[in-house]
Amino acid sequence: METMSEWIRSLIKQCQAASDWKQPLSVYLQRNSFPDPDSILDLLQRLRHLPGFSAQVEKILPPLLLSGNLKTALVQLRDFSVTFEERVCHPFDFNHPHAPALLSIFAHSEFLVRHLLKYPHLGLSVLDSPFLLQSKSWQTMLAELLERFNRYDALDKKILKKELRLFKYEEFLRITIRDLAELAPFEEILEELAAVATCCAQVALEGAFKIAQGFTSFQFPFEDSAETAGFQQTAPFIVLGLGKLGGNELNYSSDIDPMLICTEDPNEYEHSLTSDKTLVKTAQVWIELLGETTEDGFVARVDMRLRPGGETAPLFQSLLESELYYETQGVTWERQALIKARPVAGNISAGTLFLKNLSPFIYKKQVDENMLSEIRKIKQRIEKEHLKKHLNVKLGVGGIREVEFFVQIFQLLYGGAQPVLRQQNTLKTIEILQQYHYILNSDAENLRHDYVFLRKLEHRLQMVQELRTHTIPGDVKQQQVLARHMGYEEEDIGRARRHFLQDLKDTMLRVRSIFSALFDQEYLEIEAAIRNNTHFVNISEKDHTLFEDSARRFTALIRQSEIAHAENRHRSGSPLVIRFQQLIERIQARVDYYQHLLDRPASLQRLSRIAETSEFLWNYMLNHLELLKQLDAREILHSRIEWEAQLAAKLDNCEGEEERLDALREFKHAVTFLIGSAELEGIQYYEQARQRLTILAEVILQAAYLIVRKQMRKQFGVPFSDHQPTRLAILGMGKLGGAELTYQSDLDLIFICSGEGSTSGPRKISNYEYYAKLIQRLVSALSSFTRNGYVYRVDTRLRPSGNGGPLVSTLSYYENYHQTSLPWERQALLKGRVVAGDMERDWVAAVEESKKRAVYGREIPKDLKQTIAHLRERKEKEIAQESEHKKNIKEGYGGMLDIEYLTQYLQMSHGERIPELQNPRTLEVLRVLEKHRILDHSTSEALQEAYTFYRLVESYLRLLCDTDTNMLDFDQLQSEQLILFLHQHGFSVRDVLQTYQKTNQTVRTLYLRIMQDDSFPS
Repeated sequence: METMSEWIRSLIKQCQAASDWKQPLSVYLQRNSFPDPDSILDLLQRLRHLPGFSAQVEKILPPLLLSGNLKTALVQLRDFSVTFEERVCHPFDFNHPHAPALLSIFAHSEFLVRHLLKYPHLGLSVLDSPFLLQSKSWQTMLAELLERFNRYDALDKKILKKELRLFKYEEFLRITIRDLAELAPFEEILEELAAVATCCAQVALEGAFKIAQGFTSFQFPFEDSAETAGFQQTAPFIVLGLGKLGGNELNYSSDIDPMLICTEDPNEYEHSLTSDKTLVKTAQVWIELLGETTEDGFVARVDMRLRPGGETAPLFQSLLESELYYETQGVTWERQALIKARPVAGNISAGTLFLKNLSPFIYKKQVDENMLSEIRKIKQRIEKEHLKKHLNVKLGVGGIREVEFFVQIFQLLYGGAQPVLRQQNTLKTIEILQQYHYILNSDAENLRHDYVFLRKLEHRLQMVQELRTHTIPGDVKQQQVLARHMGYEEEDIGRARRHFLQDLKDTMLRVRSIFSALFDQEYLEIEAAIRNNTHFVNISEKDHTLFEDSARRFTALIRQSEIAHAENRHRSGSPLVIRFQQLIERIQARVDYYQHLLDRPASLQRLSRIAETSEFLWNYMLNHLELLKQLDAREILHSRIEWEAQLAAKLDNCEGEEERLDALREFKHAVTFLIGSAELEGIQYYEQARQRLTILAEVILQAAYLIVRKQMRKQFGVPFSDHQPTRLAILGMGKLGGAELTYQSDLDLIFICSGEGSTSGPRKISNYEYYAKLIQRLVSALSSFTRNGYVYRVDTRLRPSGNGGPLVSTLSYYENYHQTSLPWERQALLKGRVVAGDMERDWVAAVEESKKRAVYGREIPKDLKQTIAHLRERKEKEIAQESEHKKNIKEGYGGMLDIEYLTQYLQMSHGERIPELQNPRTLEVLRVLEKHRILDHSTSEALQEAYTFYRLVESYLRLLCDTDTNMLDFDQLQSEQLILFLHQHGFSVRDVLQTYQKTNQTVRTLYLRIMQDDSFPS
């Protein structure tokens, strides 16, 4: 399968060979389903005429096409090229060797593009910078920043703010290009971002002190020597940088966490204006210079809450007061915070000495039980907070905070005895922990890899709008764009998104598994329970090594599985413990199963999630252990062709009809299990899972039909009508016809044959008798319960005349019947389509046309709206059975049937005029209704969102609760579980009941507006 890069290279060759790019680009845009392709083509055609664009197209197109949002990138590039030419008085030259690197900015960072449009000359100056391919030291940055101010005869706050911000964004532009174009190691990017903040903090402090003293004219003399490496600050302060600033690992939109300390005796300095009032004003102005948002942006958000005494304390204290505070009142979390402290501004030497004096407080020689208890409490608090942060790369389960906590705990525990551990930088500390064998090589390598992955992702999230965000967006399209920003180049952007989310979950799982090992006593209960297991005892007697290896692997497995439901900790007797004990009973000594799961954290997470939530999927997995090796998301998404081939291969190896029917059951349950496990984790979203369950049913139904037909022909020969073999069409109705099949759905089927006659075999029977027997055998094959369960329940009541009618109808009878059929029967046919049988093209087309005539070829009854509304009302009154705390998502007030009935009414009313509406899929019909302005955008969007919400809740009931009911019981509902499930599928829900009631009301309001308002167009 081609990657985007490979496909783009092929596209570029076609463009270079063509005088007009329109044709190859049109094919590319259509193949990749880009919205508004005409606008994109127009933009590209305009850009190609810019100097150097066509000549450098091989290097220029890839960063644009891989941006994830091509139209936005092209619009921004067009605006930049126009603005550049207007301001600089000549076109931007794309022949510049680094021009492709600049293009990586567009569609990746809107806040930097805005700055570039405001100052377009930066587009050229940044590309000419010698520091595009090499790192710029903070000393060089500081010299350049000071040079800006030394051009002024007088300075005020306004000038200081503006120049600090211009400097910051110019440096960010250069650093971001280096980052996106991969011109520097990621660690260098972090250091340069921190250096920008450090330089700004230094200059802002000196400026704030001068302003507080009332000066308007002052210089910043710069000393570029190895000893001083900066300028001599006169402000009587030490600024300690904590957090990521202290660790030289800043984000694009980090807060900075400084601590201001006034040097012990301000009178040592050469200034007379060092009163408390001056010092307080200095601190206030310094925070304002950095943190205030102006028309030019901001330098850094300043968070002073980590100072001694916290928010209630003064903005700064003296050296003596600060040292006394930590000696008498300092607690463990403050020791942890000071690990990353380094002097970043003010009196650097005094700051270094201060931290040296605090070293015994930060790094204790002895580790006592009180300290361990405090660490456990901090860890528990983090875990409790993280449960509320779904897919948050910083604060979520397995996020950045857990890496940092893990590293810092080793520093707290062992830094007193091992000074080499007294490092501010996370990645350097991980390296030292590995070097000195404090942690396993595998843990160190995983932590290093996963920390960089999460930090890169954090940067990609923040570099768009410079927002302090760490949360993966719930919207599927935004996730697709993010996948591209993270470098996922699969040609199918949906696949790229799935692989990105899978890698993210793998990453956070590995982090959590390592983090959970810190002082975790709870999972030892599980290990003890497993070690007392009969099978392990027997193994231990036969082979002690095997026993120990199995126990170790399983204990690690349990430790890693905590991610699944961290809020339901592993208590003795919890469902997870019991079910993993069941798993051990089945696996016994086959330790390769353990290793497979340990090597694939995503598979382990899915297994744990199933154990916690889905009894249906768990029980089937226990009976088919080979499925443990098929849980990887990249291995479970198959097409119809692949399923047909797999099933055919299985059936070829079977002997006899009974064995083949058992193979159908096994195949159906196995694939359903894999689809369900993927949907459970959000690897497949709602519509994909519904479509795949539908395709699976069609594949199995067709295979079952061919098995039964083969046996029937052996007995009775081939059915004939008018000297031609008779053909059978199986119409799927309801959810099967609408490609909306759920777990445990029945198959609603109608059977139509091409004509009357008799069979050709020695035992001749009529075609009616032949097909009646065939259908009965087919229904039995699908619905009979054996040791392998059943395949599908089959419902044939939607056939002409219902239960009282024949199982099969000829096509002519079917057409005649529907000349006078009732509105609800025509309504049911809206979702009908041929899904199996004798699938010759002409025969299938004839049946489909007959069905369309039955629905759309008759005059629309004048009372159609009232008839459908009456049917809907009866369903609600007779079936819904709702109460205050029990809601029926299908038949209930404002439920799915409201959406389906109003949609079907509009299909029947407009379907003959608009063939696009002759579609069995509800969501697609709603989009077509909007396209043809039968529904306005807000109505269509609200109904689509509500329908998807209901279908997701339905999936939750089927998949997690193992029930085929449509009733949502809020007294019994595990709200957090459902919220997580909805969140994984792009729905941000905080309160299920409130969301459900709001959705109900919205749907019912829209339903009534359409179905009871005579002014609505019909």
